Amino acid sequence: ASALSKHGLIEQDLSTRLTYHYWKLRHLEHRLQMVEDQQTHTFPDDDQALERVAYFSGYPDAAAFEQDVLPVLKEVHSVFTTMF
Repeated sequence: ASALSKHGLIEQDLSTRLTYHYWKLRHLEHRLQMVEDQQTHTFPDDDQALERVAYFSGYPDAAAFEQDVLPVLKEVHSVFTTMF
């Protein structure tokens, strides 16, 4: 993101947000992999499994997890689909 900003392809504010989002999502990816005990990049679609990921990631419940993570996923998706 910083290289894109450096070359004027995105604003510095967006670069900062994307960098933050990257680290947040990497952290969640590691948690998913620990909970599932396998290499994965997909959130579970089972309510109980999602609740476990939420707790393990420091959220009080799955609803709080989704409220925090979904906007991040949507913004990253929007930026990259717009750019590419």
